[in-house]
Amino acid sequence: APPPPKAAVSSAAWFGPEDPMVEQIEGMIQRTRRTLDVAVFTLTDDRLRKALVAAHERGVRVRILSDDDKSKDRGSDIRALLSAGLAVRVDRSPHHFHHKFAVFDGQMLLCGSYNWTRGADRNNRENFLRTGDPTLLKAYKKAFEDMWGQMN
Repeated sequence: APPPPKAAVSSAAWFGPEDPMVEQIEGMIQRTRRTLDVAVFTLTDDRLRKALVAAHERGVRVRILSDDDKSKDRGSDIRALLSAGLAVRVDRSPHHFHHKFAVFDGQMLLCGSYNWTRGADRNNRENFLRTGDPTLLKAYKKAFEDMWGQMN
C-alpha cells in the first residue's frame, strides 16, 4: 500500500517594513492557549510586552530568553516582564544572544531577523516566517529547552 499522504504544513512569510509584522505576532500571542517560548535578542515594543503579559495573565506558560546587555538598554521591556511575573532568563555570556524565534503552543514556529522592537516594525528591512513544520518545531523546541537549562 502507498504511504499515507502527508498533512499539508501551514507556512507563511512576512517582509518589513511593508507587511503588518507586529500585528501578526500580536495575533499569534493572543491565540496561544498553553505555552509560549520566546528567544529574542531585544524586546522594546510595548504592544508585544502587553500581549505577553496578557497571555501570562490568562494562564499561558510564557518563558522568555534574551540578551543580558540588551535587557539593560533604555526602553527594554525585560524588567517589566519580570515584574509582571513572567519567567525570564538572560544570557550572561560575553557574546550576544542574537536569536529571534518563538514557539506557540508547541505547534507553530515564528523565526527570522525581526527583533521585537518599534524600530524593527516601523523602519527596518526585516523578515520572519511562520511554520507548523514538525521537523523544524522539534529542532527549535529542543534548542529552547537546552538554552533554558543552560541559563538557569
